[in-house]
Amino acid sequence: MVFRSAKNSLALSVIVTLAFLSVASIANAQRGGRAEKGAETIKKCQDANGTWHYGDFAAFECERAKVTEINQRGITVKETERLPTREEMDAKKAEREKARQEKERLAAIRKEEQRLLTTYESLDAIVRARDDRVIAIDKEAAANEALKERLVNEDKRLARAKDPRQQKRLKEVRDQIASFDAANARLNVERQEVIERYNALYMRYQTLVEQGSQAK
Repeated sequence: MVFRSAKNSLALSVIVTLAFLSVASIANAQRGGRAEKGAETIKKCQDANGTWHYGDFAAFECERAKVTEINQRGITVKETERLPTREEMDAKKAEREKARQEKERLAAIRKEEQRLLTTYESLDAIVRARDDRVIAIDKEAAANEALKERLVNEDKRLARAKDPRQQKRLKEVRDQIASFDAANARLNVERQEVIERYNALYMRYQTLVEQGSQAK
């Protein structure tokens, strides 16, 4: 009975020991696996002050820095670009907006150039269009001057008569004369603008034609 009890105790001790060793082996294996995995690469980064940080994770100071991962032999295996700052993102956005506006501007210029080439078949056509518009303005101004001259004569007659009953009419005549003067002043400005605009079209058209000839 005593021998059997000792034998049973020995067997129980062996089982407990083996179980402990198994648990320890598993734990060591797990720790070893993690250590080996963690040792596969090491990360380094440089913060904004130029200080280098090393470790198996990206340092807080390097959130905005480029992170380089190297293996045990010192060979770079991966590089992660840093995240842009708010100022950099805003600058990039402004740059994209500027590029978009420039693209739209150039597109508008090309569209206007195409319209110019399709509207006028030649340089002479631009000259004729300019002259026609100038002649129309001159005719309108001449008609205003003719009407104004009639009013001026009426003004002189009413002024010589010195009739109090005609004072209202005299004021109306002088207001109309002033109105014709203002109208002709505006026509004179328009005439000059028309000449300048068509001359600019002429020069632009000539340049486009020359560029087209050179391209061929």
